[in-house]
Amino acid sequence: MLTKPHGRLLAAIVAAAIVSQIGCINSANPLIAPEKAETDKGLYGIWRGELPGIDAPAAKNDSFFYVGPAGKGYPEGMMRVVIVEANDETQPPAHEYLFFETRIAGVIYLNFPFLHDGSRPIEKWKSKDAMSYKISRCTLRDDILMFEMADTKALKEAVESKKLQGTLDGHGEVQQVTSSTEELAKFLATPDGKKLFDREVVVLKRAK
Repeated sequence: MLTKPHGRLLAAIVAAAIVSQIGCINSANPLIAPEKAETDKGLYGIWRGELPGIDAPAAKNDSFFYVGPAGKGYPEGMMRVVIVEANDETQPPAHEYLFFETRIAGVIYLNFPFLHDGSRPIEKWKSKDAMSYKISRCTLRDDILMFEMADTKALKEAVESKKLQGTLDGHGEVQQVTSSTEELAKFLATPDGKKLFDREVVVLKRAK
């Protein structure tokens, strides 16, 4: 269990969730076509990484998340997040990612395109540049944004029971969900689908 604020760890958790399968559903398809996604200005702004249940002042290793529109050359609903670690001793490189939102039964899901060039943003959006999409679930309550971690066991059961289509790796874990956009969105609205995310992994608090 995490016991104290540590910005580098928080940034690493979120970055890992975006660029790997850890904490997210690795899907061949997004929950909505990027061109149809609507922007959520409620996510815009500066967020500070925190741990669940801890309200601590800014520390030497806090992580800050700058969220805004992706800009020219991208679908209107696509957003961009830049993760900056505030470290008094070193200046780690910033991490930058694209994402867009989907709401299913009132629940917020974020789609992070995993691009051919290692997920670094490109000058102009082309859907063919996305190898896959990392899907995470979050809850926005006033000035608190809470991310939840995917339950790999529940995801495996969904694939093995054919409720979702997917491929398994050499260890028998779900490598990628291959269900269509419509099929995956429909499943997430079911009771079983809601169980795919069940653990809070990181909390972001709006910086003021």
